[in-house]
Amino acid sequence: MSSQYLRTYFNERNLPERIITVNFVYDFGDRSAIHMIESSAVIDMVLNVAPAKEQENIANMIRKIEFSNPNAIHGFIDHLAYCYVDMNFY
Repeated sequence: MSSQYLRTYFNERNLPERIITVNFVYDFGDRSAIHMIESSAVIDMVLNVAPAKEQENIANMIRKIEFSNPNAIHGFIDHLAYCYVDMNFY
């Protein structure tokens, strides 16, 4: 159910393509790394890689964002990009 909602949402919103820059500081704080990821890649991972429970959580957050401030979706996608970098590179 959440998967279909997310597909419909992203198809209807037709969000512009952006390059998201994630400046990741290592836990010990003396080094950092910059990662760049396309917003469409983040959306693709949400739709095709994320487990059903994560899709449900993302869909619920998007519903809240759409209710209060639809333009905040860009910040949420940026947050998902940061989470992706955090979980896959460090």
